[in-house]
Amino acid sequence: MLDSPKSELRLNVEEDPKLGRRPFSLPPFETALYSSGLVDGENDAPDESLRPEGPALPDRGDDAPLLAGVAVLEADSRYLGGVISGLNIKDPGAPRWTSGRRGDLRDIWKAAVRGAVSENGKVSGKQGKIYTVLGKKAVEHSLDQVTQEINVIGHRLQESGVKSVAVCLTDSVELLAAIFAGAFYGFKTIIIPHNLEPQVLSAHLEKSQADALIAEAGALDLSLVAKNNKQLSQVIWVAKSGSRHMDWNHVPGDVKGSLEVAVWHELVEEKKDLAGLDVPSWDPNSPAPSVTTVWPTKSQVGDFIEFQSENLVAGISGLTFSLPRNQRFSPDDLVLSIDSLSRSYPLCQIMSALFSNSSIALNSVAGEGVDFALATVGVSPTVIVASSRTMSDYNDRHMEPQAGVLTSIVRYFQLRKLDAGVMPSHGLLNQVANIGPTAELSLEKLRLLCVSHRADADPADCLTSAQLTDLRIFLGTRVVYALTGAGVAGAVSQTNVFDYRRFKGPSHFGAPLSSVELLLTDVSDENPLEGQITVSGPAVVSGKTNLSSRGRIREDNTLELSF
Repeated sequence: MLDSPKSELRLNVEEDPKLGRRPFSLPPFETALYSSGLVDGENDAPDESLRPEGPALPDRGDDAPLLAGVAVLEADSRYLGGVISGLNIKDPGAPRWTSGRRGDLRDIWKAAVRGAVSENGKVSGKQGKIYTVLGKKAVEHSLDQVTQEINVIGHRLQESGVKSVAVCLTDSVELLAAIFAGAFYGFKTIIIPHNLEPQVLSAHLEKSQADALIAEAGALDLSLVAKNNKQLSQVIWVAKSGSRHMDWNHVPGDVKGSLEVAVWHELVEEKKDLAGLDVPSWDPNSPAPSVTTVWPTKSQVGDFIEFQSENLVAGISGLTFSLPRNQRFSPDDLVLSIDSLSRSYPLCQIMSALFSNSSIALNSVAGEGVDFALATVGVSPTVIVASSRTMSDYNDRHMEPQAGVLTSIVRYFQLRKLDAGVMPSHGLLNQVANIGPTAELSLEKLRLLCVSHRADADPADCLTSAQLTDLRIFLGTRVVYALTGAGVAGAVSQTNVFDYRRFKGPSHFGAPLSSVELLLTDVSDENPLEGQITVSGPAVVSGKTNLSSRGRIREDNTLELSF
């Protein structure tokens, strides 16, 4: 069937109405061994009796690419011919059994402010909270307060005729408010990593042609940044709480008259009575502006990736439905991101948490390589979003060196449980194991660790199967491991939350999310299951992109990178 170097292997995903996303399979629907079944609290082993019976695949001919699996809409258990592309927003008054709108970021914030909805459809009014973690201190923000800031900043930039805004901030409530302000008030948002050299930031602004800049007060030389950016007309400084007594409204002489400077907290204080606490109204048929992120490259400049609204909501939906129903984010969760929101995976996870009415925590030191122990101080999360580099460094520096004899003995017994398909509980043995490599952490409520790996990242940062197993044992939590790529909102693929299997070498990345479709191109007769990874679908910018990495389909029908 695959008789030429240009043959393609097409992979898709299958949805289970009871369990959520299942691993993809090759015809005739051979289920991967780790496929999740009904969880009864004791055994996470799969129950094949729950496997849905989908329609037979059409005969595509011997020379046609392989199509593996069919897509199923989790919300109402109806089989679809395509992949999940939206949030399924039901507007008031819409017939109960009709499909909802795709939605956008505005619907996410409206759902967060509205509060949790019970199974019978009644609004409980229970809102999540937003915490900003500064060292060992966590500052709480109400959603009404953030809505007020969205309105103030949005009005300010809209009245100034701004079309695009560059945001160069650490993960903070101001960054989140700026993103939603762009969605509600009609300007594009460009998220630029913080702590850049002034020359690099200036180059980013010049490349993006941003009309306005939101940045941390005192973090950059305004004269240098504005020198090559004549299009820049507005600057809003975000002052830290300890420096708000200073005057940040000063404009350098060489840019006076061409730049208008304001301070975030002063604007909010001046206009709070006028802005109101209500979520802005909007036309559901009007498109939401794009959100641009910077994908890191070997050069300092990086690649600008402009995600349209439909890309983002598809990526958010894909991550949401990648988890079985009883493992998804809920109003009882506190989701902490220690990976920067300038990357689409943590950004989409945080948006998914807000849409699910979970509380979220944003860390000012978040990034691709941070100290896991220090970054998790200050809050007690139930879900953590981190990068593979962060978790690999933590394993190498702390977990392996501190593992003693007692910890090794306990690890042996916990391994037997995992091999039997049972997640070790937070019992005595787990507490004994935590005496060793994780004694300094306070993660007793942690239930899920979401780790992402860039397809073009250093192969040394790729987590091994043994490292993922140790994270499950010593942190006492389930782990999902995702592959991300440039131009793909959310993730390309992600492991099943109940996949506890162990292998030698680097871990696989599970099945593709239900928001994308994978194709392996440039495959050969000698190895027809290995090729260049091509991703298409609603979560992909321009509908299709080629990753810089090659991938391989394993015997268990999961995706791994070819090193």
